[in-house]
Amino acid sequence: TVNVFGDRFSLDTINDFFNSVSGVTSSKLTGNTLDNFDLKGVNLLWAVQPSDSYTQAELDKMSSFLDGGGRIVFMGEHGTFAPDENNRISTAISSLGGNISITNDTKDGGFQDATVADGQIQNNLLTDGVDPFNYAAFSSMTVGSSVTKAMLGSDQSSVMLALESISNGSILVMTDQNTWTN
Repeated sequence: TVNVFGDRFSLDTINDFFNSVSGVTSSKLTGNTLDNFDLKGVNLLWAVQPSDSYTQAELDKMSSFLDGGGRIVFMGEHGTFAPDENNRISTAISSLGGNISITNDTKDGGFQDATVADGQIQNNLLTDGVDPFNYAAFSSMTVGSSVTKAMLGSDQSSVMLALESISNGSILVMTDQNTWTN
């Protein structure tokens, strides 16, 4: 079960994708703050570029969700497009005990494909079977040693997709929404 939460951009593409996957149910959480929603039975919370800082009550809800084994995907964007939203995501991750921070730069402008052969797609459970991965203009991330680098930019060092275990759950951070719109 997936819940898609955000208020700055349409959640339809992500929600529709998950609803098209056999055995998956997805719902959009709109018109409220996250702490007003019941996440019982939810496996994945997809949090899209927040237009405001997450409240302490929302962070507490996320923390409880992670404690219960939930997974959160934070979706940001390249630094010249959504720096405030990226900063809010980085603050939330830090508050949750994570070690991922969005840098707010812009890497690899224009649509392109990351592949296993070019070394951009890293070998791990998250990326198993992914090849190629289409993206455009992402923000790199600063990551701690506990973070799994799932995908790199064309320079082979800028992190564009990262995963970290927090409590009993995990977070995934991606900084290019074009993976959904292209």
